[in-house]
Amino acid sequence: CFIKLLEAAPNLEWKGVPIGAWLYRVVTNALTDHWRRSSTRGESALDTDEWDPPGDDDPAWNVEQTIERARLQQAMDKLSTRDQEVLSLKFYAGYETEEIARELAISNNHAAVLVYRALGRMRKVLISEATV
Repeated sequence: CFIKLLEAAPNLEWKGVPIGAWLYRVVTNALTDHWRRSSTRGESALDTDEWDPPGDDDPAWNVEQTIERARLQQAMDKLSTRDQEVLSLKFYAGYETEEIARELAISNNHAAVLVYRALGRMRKVLISEATV
């Protein structure tokens, strides 16, 4: 952006506009060009997912997963019974929002709100444990 400013400086005609506005326009155009080029090539640096999880026979991976499961279970134990039920249905049973709503005899919207709030409380518990 600044290089373009220096390159264009001899040819710039002052129109009373702040230089920041010109720089903003240069950056916007550069980003637009970048995304257009990458979309026509079908490539994006954000699309690369190169992480390959270790296999079940990797002892270090198994220990790490066991520790993480225990940590999550301890955090779940600190939540209300309702939050535990909602999160268990969502993540252990793999239910979608509609299925949770049917199971709990509530509306889909209410089920989504319960999941959202339970996750928020779970997040707070995990963060508080991490700072201790």
